Amino acid sequence: MASVPTSEKNKSTLRNPFKYVLPKEIHEVPKKGFSTPLRQILQSVQTNQLLSDHKILNKQGIDSILKTHQYGQVYRTGLLFRILIFGHWLNHFQPEID
Repeated sequence: MASVPTSEKNKSTLRNPFKYVLPKEIHEVPKKGFSTPLRQILQSVQTNQLLSDHKILNKQGIDSILKTHQYGQVYRTGLLFRILIFGHWLNHFQPEID
């Protein structure tokens, strides 16, 4: 697989091939950040979607965190996202935990 050398990985590496194809207004647009709608997504998530039947985490505790988030009392978007990813990891790798 071909790759771009680390020292040359920057925005111009991606922009330069299109320099003469795209209008200047598009080619020279400054970099912009963007946000993800995690808070809104997590508003409709159920505890059982965050974790399967693994006993490694306290489901009642997670349910409490999720409900306070969904009721708008405390936004725990980052924590809930990490729990969601950890749950997916557990389901994928299914480690044996005693």
